[in-house]
Amino acid sequence: MLTLSCGILLFNEHRQLFLAHATGGRHWDIPKGMADPGESAVTAALRETFEETGLVFTGDELLDLGVHAYRADKQLHLFAVYRPSAAVAIEACRCTSMFEQAHTGKLLPEADAFRWTTLGEIPQYCAKNLTRLLTTGLDLSHIVTRVVPTRKNDPS
Repeated sequence: MLTLSCGILLFNEHRQLFLAHATGGRHWDIPKGMADPGESAVTAALRETFEETGLVFTGDELLDLGVHAYRADKQLHLFAVYRPSAAVAIEACRCTSMFEQAHTGKLLPEADAFRWTTLGEIPQYCAKNLTRLLTTGLDLSHIVTRVVPTRKNDPS
């Protein structure tokens, strides 16, 4: 069965992408997750981003990038947004979405660290399916030019 996950690509003025570290793993990811029953893709992306990072956006701010192939069993509905790096306090980001660790039963946050990464660093940090999507499935340079303000009209 094909499932749909909804997420946000957050960029700063340095054309860097915001990533969250998947607790217990080696990879970093974008904030994303499954929609609740009856929930729209944009609402799911906003909720998942808030739960996984504490960051708040509005639907009006998001650029809808559409649905993209991710894995054989999953597609991603992605949105893009801009925030100046000074407005995103990495050290204040917190994940409130928890999972039960298999061997201890302890509840852990889905994400345990946050960072800005250059587009060229994506293969170093992200798992292969996300890397493939972000480096060949999407034109991130074009997306960045659509969401990141030029210096003369940058509100930051």
